[in-house]
Amino acid sequence: MSPKQAQILETGRQLFWKHGTKRVSVEEICREAGVSKMTFYRYYPNKNELIKAVIILILDESMVGYRELMAREISFKAKMEEIVRLKFESSNTVSEEFAKDIFFAAAPEIREVYEKAAAEIMQEVMANFIHAQEQGWMRADIKPGFIMYMMEAIRAQYFDEKLRSMYPNLGELAVELNRFLFYGLGVKE
Repeated sequence: MSPKQAQILETGRQLFWKHGTKRVSVEEICREAGVSKMTFYRYYPNKNELIKAVIILILDESMVGYRELMAREISFKAKMEEIVRLKFESSNTVSEEFAKDIFFAAAPEIREVYEKAAAEIMQEVMANFIHAQEQGWMRADIKPGFIMYMMEAIRAQYFDEKLRSMYPNLGELAVELNRFLFYGLGVKE
């Protein structure tokens, strides 16, 4: 990737993350990146192609962090607590506009890129849950498919207006939902 393409990608990520994808224009990206529109279009035929590249970059980076976490020599419980912490950090910095744009209002080709990458990620997460069950770190009587289903159902709750109104920001709601998934109603040990 050329330095200019990398600059466009990083600028797009920062602007989309902060303001959502709809509000940010190609002109704004070019101005902030210090490139011409001609340079932009040399690398990305349109804004949607940049959005797809940003989504792939964000998910790839999060998977690097996830894999590093899963490889650490700490307990499975500690790994789950770290996942909750990381979810809080990322949810606390992302704009609700970006999350809504990607999850609910994205063009079909953008949703397809996100859903394909998310499916690959979930396969790896599922494999880790199965391994945790085999090692006795997680309940053996719960189906990993059920966990995956609940993770998706919980993600959809991020934008439930009634639930959302109970929390000052998306980050705190994300932590609450993930703690509920991992710990249920029991007291955290």
